[in-house]
Amino acid sequence: MAVTNNLFEGQFISVGELEPMSIPVVPGIYCIKLKKGASLPVKYGTVRDDGIIYIGKGDSLRERLWEEELNHKRPATFFRGIGAVLDYLPPKGSLIGKFNQNNYKFSPEDTEAIKKWMRQSLLVNWIRVEQTQINDIEKALIKKYQPLMNTTHNPNPSKELAAARKRCREYAKS
Repeated sequence: MAVTNNLFEGQFISVGELEPMSIPVVPGIYCIKLKKGASLPVKYGTVRDDGIIYIGKGDSLRERLWEEELNHKRPATFFRGIGAVLDYLPPKGSLIGKFNQNNYKFSPEDTEAIKKWMRQSLLVNWIRVEQTQINDIEKALIKKYQPLMNTTHNPNPSKELAAARKRCREYAKS
């Protein structure tokens, strides 16, 4: 998997320095990791030595990584998870009557606080991947690296993360 070596050994960019137009509108895989010195709450255990906390995919890297995962313009798995890990809650009752009972969002104030934390604490990198290979590559990488923030395809998902996400869903439904 020479192409995926570029994902993990390539040039990571601080979320705080990332420009949206630098992210291509192509299918690909992205990796999010903690900067040296940044940490998550202790109850989530030790993060991998390389700092990798999430691996994701997108039909458009710019839309998925920038707009959804890093800016919460639409509910996204990583953003919801990192908000839950940082002990934020969505607005009480905000999922009542909604079709999708998993896609909670945070208040505008909490969204800004989460985005600020990410700008200070996270690095990202991405690679272009052919659409026909994207699902298989993402799945294989998650199985191999077992990032804390990935639950699907992860053979060792975090029970603490699952509990934090459940707490957010239940709060938003009450």
